Amino acid sequence: FLDKTDGTYLSAWLLPSLLHEDTRYYALGHGHSVVVRELYVISRQGVARTYGGHQTPNIAGLGGKVLTQVVSRNYYPPGATRFGVLAEKFGYSAMRDVIFSTIREFYPDIAAHYVRKHEAKQARLAAKRAALQPGVPARTLTAPTKYHGDAFADSAGSAWITGCLSISKPTC
Repeated sequence: FLDKTDGTYLSAWLLPSLLHEDTRYYALGHGHSVVVRELYVISRQGVARTYGGHQTPNIAGLGGKVLTQVVSRNYYPPGATRFGVLAEKFGYSAMRDVIFSTIREFYPDIAAHYVRKHEAKQARLAAKRAALQPGVPARTLTAPTKYHGDAFADSAGSAWITGCLSISKPTC
């Protein structure tokens, strides 16, 4: 717990402020291959942006991880402060950042895929119900057509908030 807290203060606040680096992750986004995007994610461990938007070595991010290990030597027992142990913890910290950055890079595309898939399924079901019930107005049978974060809008433009975990019109 203390290592994570130290690392957050050092690499997300103190060092970036002193070095004028922006260590936030900026997604490359769709339009690039999966390999290019994953290489971009990995490269962000060593490359950050300045406040002016230029790329620079990620001294704050990597330095924060190193300083976290140096500080941790004060509160860990002597056997846990060997260089090999500290280097392993540094590696785990870097891997954790790569994993979470990968999620941040690809999650919007994955979520949009499943929303489109769900909308297509709902449209097929609505068309099937409309064929079976010719007297029912089409508006009550159509699926959501537009997804806006936490809200859906149906084909008539009526919006509703998704108060549930499901992606369909909430009943709760």
